[in-house]
Amino acid sequence: MKFAYSWLKELVDIRLSPDKLAEFLSLHAFETEADADQKVFSGIIVAKVTKIEKHPNADRLRIITLTDGRNTFGPVVCGAWNFDVGATVPLALPGGIIPHDQHDPDGKPFTLSKAIIRGVESQGMICSAKELGLGADGGGILLLDSGSKLGEPFAIKNSSSEPMLDVSVPANRPDLISYRGVAWEISALTGAKYKIKNKKSKLANLPSKVLKVRISDPALCSKYIGVRLVNIKIKESPKFIQDRLKLSGMRPINNVVDITNYVMLEIGQPLHAFDATMVTGPINVRKAYLNESLKTLDGVERKLTTNMLVIADAKKPLAIAGVMGGAESAVIDFTGEVILEAANFNSVSIRRTARNLGLRTDASSRFEKSLPVGLAMAAAEYAVELLVKYASAKPLEYAEAGIKKEKPITVKVDAKKVNALLGTDISVSEQERILKRFGFALQASHSTLQVTVPFWRPDVRIWEDLAEEIVRFEGLDKIPDALAPLPNSSGMTDQIVDEHERVADLLTGMGFNEAYTYSFVPESIFDKYGIDRKQAVEIANPMSSDQQYLRQGLGMNYERLIGQNGRYVSEESLFEIGNVYRKTNGSVEEHTNLFLICFSKTRQPAGKLIGSIRELFGRLGVEMSIAQVDEEMGEVSADGEKLGPIRAVNEELKWAAAELNFEKLIKHIKPKQFVPPSKYPAEELDAAILVREDLPWGEIKELILKSNKQLIKSATLFDVYQGKNVSPGKKSLGFRIVYQADNRTLKDEEVTKIHKEILNELKSKFHAEIRD
Repeated sequence: MKFAYSWLKELVDIRLSPDKLAEFLSLHAFETEADADQKVFSGIIVAKVTKIEKHPNADRLRIITLTDGRNTFGPVVCGAWNFDVGATVPLALPGGIIPHDQHDPDGKPFTLSKAIIRGVESQGMICSAKELGLGADGGGILLLDSGSKLGEPFAIKNSSSEPMLDVSVPANRPDLISYRGVAWEISALTGAKYKIKNKKSKLANLPSKVLKVRISDPALCSKYIGVRLVNIKIKESPKFIQDRLKLSGMRPINNVVDITNYVMLEIGQPLHAFDATMVTGPINVRKAYLNESLKTLDGVERKLTTNMLVIADAKKPLAIAGVMGGAESAVIDFTGEVILEAANFNSVSIRRTARNLGLRTDASSRFEKSLPVGLAMAAAEYAVELLVKYASAKPLEYAEAGIKKEKPITVKVDAKKVNALLGTDISVSEQERILKRFGFALQASHSTLQVTVPFWRPDVRIWEDLAEEIVRFEGLDKIPDALAPLPNSSGMTDQIVDEHERVADLLTGMGFNEAYTYSFVPESIFDKYGIDRKQAVEIANPMSSDQQYLRQGLGMNYERLIGQNGRYVSEESLFEIGNVYRKTNGSVEEHTNLFLICFSKTRQPAGKLIGSIRELFGRLGVEMSIAQVDEEMGEVSADGEKLGPIRAVNEELKWAAAELNFEKLIKHIKPKQFVPPSKYPAEELDAAILVREDLPWGEIKELILKSNKQLIKSATLFDVYQGKNVSPGKKSLGFRIVYQADNRTLKDEEVTKIHKEILNELKSKFHAEIRD
């Protein structure tokens, strides 16, 4: 979240430069960066729209073609309608970094990849201001100046007169999503004077004659405040409010709406203003009725479900609680009387509603962080003060419902335990002084502190949390280096994780690349592979129709993947270790699989896959076998237990794949044993042979190793060749065989004899031709 340095300076007496302040906060509080003169976005370029077509399968989507002045890009599927042909826009290409994921509750960045959207492959993304982290508008595309140079990396120059601090707000610190919260933190850490003084509430002295509020579902709304103000004069808000809203990515509308947004930014509490003439009877915070709907401020008629919380009057819903207000009760140019709302809603309920509606707003993103109840009154007081000053408002009535005040949390902490945990020697009085700086109230008795947690710090619940406050004030760099006493790790490791790393290392060393695919699959894939859909696990709120179900096998995503990769490489070997899901008797079963696939445009890669599996199993100490099922299918077993199928397909793009139960496999892995190296010299001889191309090299290696287990230490494939001087349907393999005894030096005659026996056995079993 970005904070204007000048606004923070109005709230706290900052003596550090933006760069120094960012560095200090990163060391003592939270990751902070001072904006550079120019921010360049990775993988996003300036492009012009050259063609717009209707999406064949979705009325709200369009297919866009663009140019960077030299190259053409597209198709790009887009759901925004605020631009036409000729518009200059930021275009993210596959591999580019999108700074803000609108579908992620925390808005984390993500790497863009090609995606199938309603049957059309989108080869890029045209970005909104919100997706770029430059504003709150996520409904429309960010339109660039027509003078922007096409093809250049998209970049934003920061205003030198308004330096900004980019704060990475921890998920459990709702106090830091506001200017006052960050200012208080700066004051506590640096000792700078905090300029905001607490004022005694005057709103509660107002009468409640016409205005009445009621909470029908206290589990979803713990506090609701309503203030009725009259004599409102709608006009533009003051320039400083407009400027600060713009810096925060918000569009100024009018003085009333702007003030609610301004207070939300400064205090962290979302507010809403209703046109009082459109409210009939008492306000009721309730769940939506069956088949109820509401036209929201963005002009969309939204169907509500009975688990969504709404703000309603006696006749109709007025707003979707914590998400967005209704269009009918919105403040307009002729509004003369408003009802100001300040409330506290259940974070889980708001998150679920926003996700189900596909409507994430600045208000919902704050309520999702479990705001303290005490913020509601503070925000209402401040908003009324500004409305009186800048909208000529007169407060007339006040009404509230819900809890009056949250019961404070108290935590007992022993100063000696704090030092033992941190490895420090901080005195009791110093610990007490630090905690008071952060706003904690204390009662001390010898080395024990009874600490009362301020209402704005819901993240502090146990004494270790207080130890963290103490050490970050001192500075993590001040903790002396020391070896920590570590408990015995026996029984604390996860075998699947350990073996995942081991198997991944082995396969990578054998030329495979590890892949990661989505756990989601479309409904159409079940018919394609003849899989019973009743066993599929359906997702309640899929992000798209292509992600409606959880995968039942890792290979379900790979046909499309190798088709895409096959456009760029002639052959490739991939593996993935991941979870698969199946519904059985109403419950969801989940287990881990290992998937391997080799593909090639020129040759059948089944031999390589089988040889690689044999090599892998051999290194793991597992006895492997493959039983033929039909021309294309086989069954892989470990020590007689079936692990899963192996399949080879000989089409234009030839491929072979195996999907094995990883949990069953690791049960057969032999524990590693140390074998001391022989002190006698080894002798290496090479064997170059010509065999049929579909013969797995692992079978040849297996025969070599079994021919003399005492003297043959290893057999390594070092060369595979097909081409000139090699007959069609054949391949040339080169093995390096290491001979070594544990108790004596081998003689040349002995090694030569064994080597000839191996070559003869290869001729006999595999009809191999020995090459010079």
